[in-house]
Amino acid sequence: MDDLPLELVRAILREATAVPGAFDYPTANFEAHDKTVDGLIEASFKTKLALSLVSKTVNQLNEEFLYEIVHVRKLEHIRPLVLLLRSDADRRIPRGWYCRRLEVTLVPWDVRHDWNDGRHTLWGLAPCCPQAIDLRITIGHPPRRGGYSLGAYRTPYAVSTTLLQTITSLQGPKLRYLALQRRVRIPFSLASQLLARLPVLEGFTFHGLRRVKRPVAWTIASPTPVSLLGVDVPEEVTDDSIFEEEDEYGSGHLSSIVDSDNGAQDAIHIELTAEHHEYKAAIKSSKWPGHPMEVLLPRLRILRCTNFGPAVSTWKVPALEKLVIGTHGYESAADICDTLVHWLKPQAGSITYFTYDGGPALDIWSIVPLFRHMTWLQFPINGLLEDSRLSTAHSTLESIVLVREWSNRAQSMVTACLVKLAEQVEAGSLPALRDVCLLDTKGTSPDLDELVVRFRGFNVKLYVHVTFVYPA
Repeated sequence: MDDLPLELVRAILREATAVPGAFDYPTANFEAHDKTVDGLIEASFKTKLALSLVSKTVNQLNEEFLYEIVHVRKLEHIRPLVLLLRSDADRRIPRGWYCRRLEVTLVPWDVRHDWNDGRHTLWGLAPCCPQAIDLRITIGHPPRRGGYSLGAYRTPYAVSTTLLQTITSLQGPKLRYLALQRRVRIPFSLASQLLARLPVLEGFTFHGLRRVKRPVAWTIASPTPVSLLGVDVPEEVTDDSIFEEEDEYGSGHLSSIVDSDNGAQDAIHIELTAEHHEYKAAIKSSKWPGHPMEVLLPRLRILRCTNFGPAVSTWKVPALEKLVIGTHGYESAADICDTLVHWLKPQAGSITYFTYDGGPALDIWSIVPLFRHMTWLQFPINGLLEDSRLSTAHSTLESIVLVREWSNRAQSMVTACLVKLAEQVEAGSLPALRDVCLLDTKGTSPDLDELVVRFRGFNVKLYVHVTFVYPA
């Protein structure tokens, strides 16, 4: 291979290491597509490793593709990787410039005492990959067999303003997909500032997009969830100082004062490492690029957000096709419906997939007519008001997924929901409906034989998919 022209070798390597779909974001079956791509990425790593061992020339040419997709699962691997990505020995550009997809997936116990460092620059990874168009940050336990809900999680890990400013300054103009998943948290106010500076974004997932309660014992060195402190402030905190860095950059890094047995205080000075100096420099130098502006996302097609609120309703998303929202615990059902209708009325025509991820029970069927071209609808049975019904026929809805959440033990509620749906089909309100799926996260399959026969009489397939949900 060393005798072949370099351009031909490069073309061969490109073909051998390409991951189909790695930078595609289809509206239909997005979650299944992501799972398939993850498997292809793992397989491609093995191919890239093998090619790196062929010869020195092939190894050098392969680096462009070796670092195209970076996926980190161990905190201990990050620092050596950062040093490698910064290296530009014998090259015109650092290796990190080859990275187009950066994915960091960590479990909570791995970062519990190190998030103070990671929340500013992802331990240095974010500045190393300025050409990334796909950025995914996940902190949480992996889901069990079947999937996961976007719902409530435990101890949150809040990103800092510094990280968001770094993303908008470096990756922002070209970023196509952004995910802050599971326990990663960001308040409404910072989310709006971030999204206003991502002009080509096509999809984003914020599992922890929520209004912030005022902290009592919440510091960057101890990401204690304020929800556990008994503090309940209903109004949104717009002051971003709650997320700003402490001047001392965390008491655990510069110095700590401890009481000795005789009551005297001994100062223990801890020398900052070069790594910590980098984080402190990033904090001081980061800033939002440009001036404040409205959130206009002309290319956004996929929006997955746990907590829908008033701030989200100011975002303009004219091309949105897939919408997944939850409303876990902040607004009343009436306020949520009013806000949703006000937000979606001028821009719901392009939405074809809608999921209500949970929260207060809503009059979901009153919202459905807004989605004139919707073909797919999902909602939890607990999230539907008992008297909710379609006021007019919907001509395009083909598939409905009803979720029986693991907290819902009532078989009667499942049956009643399906009976009411059958009545609407029988009345001609859903002429295009072809299948109804009961997604049973309790791990049990209810007896629905009579209803299966009833739906079959309308040429609608009713089936049960048993899965398990493990809240991260």
